[in-house]
Amino acid sequence: AEFETVVQLAPNHLNGQFRLGVLYGQRGEHDGAIRAFSAVLRSNPEHLLARFNIALAFRKTGDGLWAKRHLELVVKQNPRHSGAHTSLGNIYYASGDIAQAIAEYRVALDSEPGYVRARRNLAVALKQQGDLSGAIAEYRAAIGLQTADPALHIEYADTLLAGGETTAAAVAYQQALLLLPQTRDQSDLRSRITLQLQQLTP
Repeated sequence: AEFETVVQLAPNHLNGQFRLGVLYGQRGEHDGAIRAFSAVLRSNPEHLLARFNIALAFRKTGDGLWAKRHLELVVKQNPRHSGAHTSLGNIYYASGDIAQAIAEYRVALDSEPGYVRARRNLAVALKQQGDLSGAIAEYRAAIGLQTADPALHIEYADTLLAGGETTAAAVAYQQALLLLPQTRDQSDLRSRITLQLQQLTP
């Protein structure tokens, strides 16, 4: 409410518009975020964070075309923007262009090797392409960066199993079970992993 008052009194207050856009985005009000970031970009087309955030907001509304246009402008301004390359990869992946998605994820990782989301998405795309050994290597690297994420271990185990590495898959499933919280909403997933382990363990 305070930031809305600020921008009503001073529409050209860029920081106020930007902060308002961020708050709208955090609340899931993506149309409001787009309006606020658009106001920033009208005054300063080179505002990189506003450009990147408006792209994310467009993606949330399902408008992949405008999201892609803004992301392309981001990487034109900063060719090493790992977040923009990862988001572009996600758009290409969703459209079925797996090869281009992989290329974008690799550019993101060239700029930021520790970017777990890009590495994980690369693993998913490689698996989709049929490159199981490449996917396994990327999952191993991602787990090395983020060891306590049970979902990563499950995806890694599933990929190992698809590649015929049953012993390693069993170890990965066991690690996932150790990390999964003992909550009701995770009970179905725990049951699936337990059943998978029973089938893998003589």
